[in-house]
Amino acid sequence: MFVPAVSRVLLLLVFFCAPHAAIASGSFNFGAGGGALQDTYNQGKVALYKKVICDSCPIPTDGLDEAIAQAVLAQVKQAAGPIASLASGERQAVIYYLEERFGLK
Repeated sequence: MFVPAVSRVLLLLVFFCAPHAAIASGSFNFGAGGGALQDTYNQGKVALYKKVICDSCPIPTDGLDEAIAQAVLAQVKQAAGPIASLASGERQAVIYYLEERFGLK
């Protein structure tokens, strides 16, 4: 009876003490504050999913794997067509996010 209670307490401690980024998929976090790289990564992720690859975006897609990311990266770097509507900072953030997330250059 004592062991299950201790196990539950330890499990709760892990969830409450662990960084939220360790639990959330695709997050990037170096702890409190995080700095400019975390901000750029997160801004790129948001801009990508809200302005580049959503259903009503220039590049509609259901998922993002390395091959699709490479194609999207090439189009974002060219900044032509509908992708040109991204602000320069958003474009650079999307490029940073894709390069970091998928190890692309």
